[in-house]
Amino acid sequence: MSDLFYCRQIQEPKSLLTDSEAHHAINVLRMKAGDSIRLFDGHGTTADGRIQTLNRREVVVAVDQTICHSRQRSYRLTVAAAPPKGDRLKWMMEKLTELGVDRFIPLKTTRTVMQPGEARLKKLESTIISAAKQAGCLWLMEISEATTLQSLLTADDGMFYFAHPGMESCVLPAMPNADQTVVIGPEGGFTDEEVECARSAGVSFMAWAGSILRIETAAVVFAATVLSTNNRASPKPDGHSKSSVDED
Repeated sequence: MSDLFYCRQIQEPKSLLTDSEAHHAINVLRMKAGDSIRLFDGHGTTADGRIQTLNRREVVVAVDQTICHSRQRSYRLTVAAAPPKGDRLKWMMEKLTELGVDRFIPLKTTRTVMQPGEARLKKLESTIISAAKQAGCLWLMEISEATTLQSLLTADDGMFYFAHPGMESCVLPAMPNADQTVVIGPEGGFTDEEVECARSAGVSFMAWAGSILRIETAAVVFAATVLSTNNRASPKPDGHSKSSVDED
């Protein structure tokens, strides 16, 4: 796939790139008027066009065609995790985006020590956009508001996989048509009360045999496990997409 440029609002006949996306096109790739370019809005829509004009701060794109792509999965995968410290959170956001996770929920637990503030969440959005461009993902991973474990288990439907060391891991069923959530605890793990809360809610437990994984490692490993299991059971996409361009 050719280079993608994130455009929050794709419009015809003209769309606008600003800020870091304009900087990348102008100063990094040295693009010029007349060059072909592909945009995506993070919600499954892409646009092919040509650079019409550009200056130091913005790029005006003349849109030739807009395509609305169909999702390749019929379910949503959420990772709810106590945020790890420092750059480990950024790394986790990158990898979950590359995998195609649909949503991340910062989880509040008894032992959670860090919750990202507004400025940090803004930087994480940039991290997600960059990772999506690199991986060719047309949907951006959503970051929801922080929530407690009890609120999570009562508010969301679908299947829950609760990662906790020392538990007997479930036999992961293929559920390609049901929304699924992987729940990862903080450093130090969930408390006994939180484990009982999850057990009462009927979650399925997951564990990695032989070692205790760090938060970010567990999030990636168990998200990939769920995706891989369901992918094997899902029919392969036909590769078709819906386009705004009429065919003769």
